[in-house]
Amino acid sequence: MEHFIEVKSSEGEDDLFELGSSEVRAAMELRDRRNSKYLILRICHALSTHPLLETLPNPYDSSARGPYDLVGSGFRFRYTRGS
Repeated sequence: MEHFIEVKSSEGEDDLFELGSSEVRAAMELRDRRNSKYLILRICHALSTHPLLETLPNPYDSSARGPYDLVGSGFRFRYTRGS
């Protein structure tokens, strides 16, 4: 199995993080691949001598949405006129 790991860190114990467009695209593409797994490694107190590490599932995997709430987020779309 191939693992893809996105690291999200903060100085404090924030429970909020953002995924950029390339990260969202990767998570969506990898959610249905049989031999691939997309994970998020969350690091709180990253600059301290005792950081807290937690592995989170792919937020776009329908079987793993439990720990997530989508907070104040939107998408930007580009379109071609006349299509």
